[in-house]
Amino acid sequence: MPQRQARPRRRRLQHLLPDLSHRRSAPHERRFFSLVSWRLLFQRALFPSQTHSPGHHTIASRMARRLPLILSFLSVFLFTVTPLAADQATNADSVLRIGDQKGGLHALMAAANVLGDLPYRIEWLVFPAAAPLLEALRTGAIDAGGVGDGPFVFAAAAAAPIKAVYAYRSDGSNTAIVASANSAIHAPADLKGKSIATGRGSIGHYILVKTLDAATLSPQDVKPVFLSPADSRAALKSGSVEAWATWEPYTALTEIQDGSHIIIDGGKGFLSGLGYLVASDKAIASNATQLADFIHRLSRAHRWAKTHLQDYAEVWSKETGFPVEVALLALKRMNATPELIDGAITNEQQKTADVYFGAGIIPKRLDAALSFDTRFNASIASDDTR
Repeated sequence: MPQRQARPRRRRLQHLLPDLSHRRSAPHERRFFSLVSWRLLFQRALFPSQTHSPGHHTIASRMARRLPLILSFLSVFLFTVTPLAADQATNADSVLRIGDQKGGLHALMAAANVLGDLPYRIEWLVFPAAAPLLEALRTGAIDAGGVGDGPFVFAAAAAAPIKAVYAYRSDGSNTAIVASANSAIHAPADLKGKSIATGRGSIGHYILVKTLDAATLSPQDVKPVFLSPADSRAALKSGSVEAWATWEPYTALTEIQDGSHIIIDGGKGFLSGLGYLVASDKAIASNATQLADFIHRLSRAHRWAKTHLQDYAEVWSKETGFPVEVALLALKRMNATPELIDGAITNEQQKTADVYFGAGIIPKRLDAALSFDTRFNASIASDDTR
């Protein structure tokens, strides 16, 4: 009998990664994997075999066991990270690297005109969602960035060396589950058995889990499809999925341009509405002065936006390319107020983490208080500071 030829040893998980040696990044962006590549990566990481043994695990338990692996890949499958023009400073040697999302902190601070006379330089990198932003933060590619409470739980579950240093709160209605115009889905109970697009680890993922729990459904009662916002919208329009759990500005965009309707949103206390500026432990230790100044400017911008919605919308529309009509609806829901990080905030974050743990999506219960740093509370602008 001929001997079996030994397979060459490969580095762990190397076979999951596509060959990008032939690709070259465009000067204006950093491109890593195509959407097809990162979808394939997740599929293979979560479901290495499509066959089932008698002792097979549920999707939720597989997710929980593989969460550190999933998060370690997030920096690899970033499909596009776009640098914005840096905000100039008198001292070009002092740099604060800020991660942002479309229509996020940069648009707000530019509209509020709080980025002038900086004593340091800000480098902005725009990410497609919170999960890759948090992974960039974990790996030290950025110093700080803005995320929602749901995605922050995933980073804490992976023991990322980061802390929330500033909190802000909207009314929660900026996160929602939507269905297409002609859909018969109008209530959370109607989601049973349906395919629902969202971003893994996103605030959309969180409202989906919370909605299922409130409707006495489990994650196994629906068919989650993890896609980028652009792909989620396309899938909803084509009928490939039956609902979409998302956030602003995408909720307003699909309502106004596609005729979609909201099944449920996070308003009226259903979600906390909390968002955070999250910084790496290294940046907190080495860039505390810059972070304090940035937080002061950001809190001023949040207070300004409460009374200047039209001005905010016009600047935001130019930066994102979305119509002003979309901007006004989205920003009305997104408008947030600075909050001191205190026991009330950490208790609400604990509730968010417990929802994920109860659904089996994170592997162990977290102590949310350990994920916050209160030393920057004094940097928040007062109510009369604009």
